Amino acid sequence: MPIEVFVSNIDPNIEEARLVELFSEKADSVEAQVMINQKTLEHRDAARVKIESEIPDKEIIDYFNRLEFDGRQLYVSYYSPMLPAGKVTQEDRDAAQEISDTLHEADKQPRSQIQRIVQLCGVQFTRNLVNEALKIEEGGGMMIADMSRRRTLGGIFFYQARRRMSYRMQRGIFQYGKKKADQNKQQKGKGDQQPKGEKAPKSADKPASKKQQKPGAGEKTPKKKMPELPAVDPAELEDARRQLEQLREAFENARRHLEQLKTAPAAERKTGLFSATRQVANLQKQINELLRQFPHLNT
Repeated sequence: MPIEVFVSNIDPNIEEARLVELFSEKADSVEAQVMINQKTLEHRDAARVKIESEIPDKEIIDYFNRLEFDGRQLYVSYYSPMLPAGKVTQEDRDAAQEISDTLHEADKQPRSQIQRIVQLCGVQFTRNLVNEALKIEEGGGMMIADMSRRRTLGGIFFYQARRRMSYRMQRGIFQYGKKKADQNKQQKGKGDQQPKGEKAPKSADKPASKKQQKPGAGEKTPKKKMPELPAVDPAELEDARRQLEQLREAFENARRHLEQLKTAPAAERKTGLFSATRQVANLQKQINELLRQFPHLNT
């Protein structure tokens, strides 16, 4: 049975024939298509590969997740979540627990999402993400979208996870967890409701009249609903994420350069403080504008 996989972290300029040659090591038939940004018509660092092989698909995916190609760690996962995903194995549970502890994730939701990534994308794929997150953290870390603070180690992991899997897989993992949490809240709310056919017990005390009641007494403040984000093309959103990452990196370099200028003697300064400060401000302005255009990047 043919399967489709999403291959990430490849050279955007790679020829599709090279991908066919690579995956032919484990497959009888291979079709490869490098992903293209529909807006800019530029190649992305990902491809969609269709494979036919007698080797179990999970074994193929695990094999290629252990390889480097052109000096880049390969990330290979199903293009779409294979549903039903089946029962979670003990091996998956143990791996997810170990990875969650490594990332210092103690809350239920992120630990559940990590287990979902292990289950749908494989243990090796997930371990690759952990190694990448650790390297980024050792290299100085990663700022959040609005540049107000650094991401946690777990935050880096989840940010990179979204970059390394298809948009369909993202929905299968992250929206699945959100949907389940919403269902649990609904079930909990139903448990507090009065069963059908039963009347609520009457109180011995008569309720106070409207005149006696204090203004607003017994009234709950309605919760504000979060505005729904407008639909956006997945490829366009992915490009925005990459652009944001480049701007963030440029901002961090400019900020560090500015700090060095402030402490350096005036005779050793190659550029003025004013120019460096303006560069930092301009980069921050570009970041804010990108976040305004794509509010999804704040989620």
